Amino acid sequence: TEGATAEKINTTISGNIVRLDRIAGNLINKINGLNLTGATPPPPPSAFSKIYQFEGQTTQETAGQNWSPSGDASDWVNGTSAVTDAEAGESGTNWGKTSAKQVKGWNLGTDGTTSSATGPGGGVDISDGSITTADAEDNYVYAEVSSNQHLKTFVARTPGFNFSTEMLNTSSDLNLKYWIHAFGSQVGDLYVYIDTNTASNHSTATLIASHESFSGFTGTTSNWQEQTVSLNSYRAVDATHYIYFVYEGATGFNGDLAFDAVQIIEG
Repeated sequence: TEGATAEKINTTISGNIVRLDRIAGNLINKINGLNLTGATPPPPPSAFSKIYQFEGQTTQETAGQNWSPSGDASDWVNGTSAVTDAEAGESGTNWGKTSAKQVKGWNLGTDGTTSSATGPGGGVDISDGSITTADAEDNYVYAEVSSNQHLKTFVARTPGFNFSTEMLNTSSDLNLKYWIHAFGSQVGDLYVYIDTNTASNHSTATLIASHESFSGFTGTTSNWQEQTVSLNSYRAVDATHYIYFVYEGATGFNGDLAFDAVQIIEG
């Protein structure tokens, strides 16, 4: 609403001379030499959402080598740096869920894996879960288990998030979403943990998801499968949390398992 126009800025003003205007620079009114102009209002705060699709990363598909996070995933940690040794309490060579398994980092693939008859043929199209080899969507994180790497435990973790301060409304639902591809006759088990420690192990972290059997994968071109894990228990906790992806138990080179499009989303 708009009231009577004031003639002088240094007199008592009656009525309302200001109105909201969403057009930046638009002249609302003029008082002698003083212009009242509109401004674009700031956008409303948005719900918390973070997604990692691992595009722009340097691929690392060599068995025994580790993906080095970079770019928009540079704050991920991959391999032994994410682990506190479960038995010795020192920097990480053993996650500890299965004793005596050496830790290594995950690989970073694009299109198909280097082993035949296992893994995905490309990244995930998050609109429908289908395989895509488009340049903007074809990367994914996976375990290259050739050359006896199936005997090891693959560990990587996300950056840390304090959900209590990053969420718009801590009463809203908070979910972790990710896509899995687990085609192969020798696929093992995927476990997802959460912890407030920057390096952790099975004894310290909290297990929030277990994937010990897979169905619906009939080839490298099979659709990816989306998983959703509730993080509601952590949304109001004033602490930084890290999410760990841990894979072990493959029985041979046909055990390449992949994940892609990791998302934490409010609402």
